Amino acid sequence: KKLKIMNSNEDKNNQRVVDYDASYGGTVLFKAIEERHWNASLSRIAHTPGDVATWVYRVECSSEKCYRFKILPLHFACRRKPPSIIVSALVAAHVPAVSVKCEGNLPIHEALEFGASVDVIKILLSTHPAGLHETNCKGLLPIEIFNENSNSWEGENKENIKKLLEYGVDDNDLEDSQHRASSRRKSFLLDATQDEEESKDLETTLQEEGWRQGGLVIVVVGASGDLAKKKTYPSLLNLFNDDLLPSGTAIWGYARSGMDIEEFRSKLKPYLENATTYPPSVID
Repeated sequence: KKLKIMNSNEDKNNQRVVDYDASYGGTVLFKAIEERHWNASLSRIAHTPGDVATWVYRVECSSEKCYRFKILPLHFACRRKPPSIIVSALVAAHVPAVSVKCEGNLPIHEALEFGASVDVIKILLSTHPAGLHETNCKGLLPIEIFNENSNSWEGENKENIKKLLEYGVDDNDLEDSQHRASSRRKSFLLDATQDEEESKDLETTLQEEGWRQGGLVIVVVGASGDLAKKKTYPSLLNLFNDDLLPSGTAIWGYARSGMDIEEFRSKLKPYLENATTYPPSVID
């Protein structure tokens, strides 16, 4: 069955949501986490904290059925074996996420299911100690999830995680974990600075190219169709926002649907809101 696309940035619980398929990967932060681009993730958390609290609707299919679910960036990151600084930054930006269940699972459940590091486990348990006594969607406690997936860790790491799940987080252990996260953060920030310098070099190059002062006509065939609304227009909006369209750009649309420009804008706007995190002023 065809799944209905979200036409609003908020669901019935007043939570900000985006549709993964309709927005080509959810938010920028979600896509960065999915691809394990940790530098980009850290930068996005710092500059666009709203993404951290944004739920993303996804569809997963097995051989028998497909089901739809929504998930927060923190929970999703815990499935990707993230550096501890990423989890620390996500928690700091949206603390309530640590105690929220997505499809019946807390972040600590996801982290143990997918073999996260000792430091990640410490951060999650120190922020939400009660998570030790909460079950996941299968009715398993964290220690039981660990026992099922104990092959994900070896030696000292394995013993340390087991100790954490049996006795909780020790203050000294937490301090060591935070120190390592801080050191790693400095490395990430250094990489981010280098990326910023490369971006400035690219911008200088673009300014020197003549096409920016030229003209461009884009013709969208099937202008009122799903493909255009989900892919073409969000891509054009990204190019516009990044100043990567010539100053003399005109976009023409052809379609069989009969509507005037105001009706067309009204129908297109929800797709652009779902596909991007730009403010209304940019979308308008």
